[in-house]
Amino acid sequence: MGIAKLPRIKDYWSSNPMLGNDKVKRTMARDRFVDIYRFFHISDREKEVSPNDPSFYMMRKLDPFMSCLRSNFQMHFEPYPHLSVDEAMVKYKGRLGIVQYMPNKLVKRGIKVWALCTSFFGYVYNFEPYCGRRDKLPRSDNGLGYSVVTFLTKNLSKGHHIYIDKFYTSVVLMKDLLKSGIYASGTVNTNRKYLPTNMKNVKLADNGSSKCFQCIEEPNLTCTVWKDKKEIFLLSNGAKSEITTVKRRIGGNVSYVTCPKVIADYNKYMGGVDLADQYIDTTGSPAFEFLRTLFAV
Repeated sequence: MGIAKLPRIKDYWSSNPMLGNDKVKRTMARDRFVDIYRFFHISDREKEVSPNDPSFYMMRKLDPFMSCLRSNFQMHFEPYPHLSVDEAMVKYKGRLGIVQYMPNKLVKRGIKVWALCTSFFGYVYNFEPYCGRRDKLPRSDNGLGYSVVTFLTKNLSKGHHIYIDKFYTSVVLMKDLLKSGIYASGTVNTNRKYLPTNMKNVKLADNGSSKCFQCIEEPNLTCTVWKDKKEIFLLSNGAKSEITTVKRRIGGNVSYVTCPKVIADYNKYMGGVDLADQYIDTTGSPAFEFLRTLFAV
């Protein structure tokens, strides 16, 4: 139903050849589908706790199904070397305590889901809905971004490279991921803890110019600065100091400028979660707007 969209659910069983879907008709009778959809429930009400209970979880009714999905996602697919971590937004305009508003996202209002996706195909390898302080995400003293990345990558095998944005990136996270055998690259705020205090004063003269800073205590940890329209700071725990070229449009003309390969790779591999968002948006069905978080991810 997410692929072949029709105005109403009952249209899939229509005798009108312009509407009816023979595959759907052979799979299940309309009344049976409607009954299942109406009474669909996957949690045990006798085991549910009160909202006043400290162990109360907003997504408790879907938790067994989400656990099953995570297990299957990771069991049946060995992810490619490059993955990205970001927030996915699932459109939802109903009354729910976990609805978020993110003006910079394509879907601006809905349920926020932390997701780890492959960079090229948008395959969701791990995910966790954001429910504020009362979710199941183990919290660390190193901040929410640290907790999200370490949770999503806990079952990831060694040798993978993940890409993150400045919300997640920190020196502590980069070091701990490297200890786990996972490489990472992420844009970073210059006021992050343990970065040199003079980092924020770095100014590069020309577009395409760059600088690279290396950590003395951890030589694999580098911070690369590149001048595009403004200075871009990127922290990495396994990048080589290689230079490549990227295409830029300047004054209406296409030209090539030099760029550190670690930044070119970041721009190339960071979009996995956005790609997954696009797939969800194009294959979802309005009738399953809320459950689309799980069924379409």
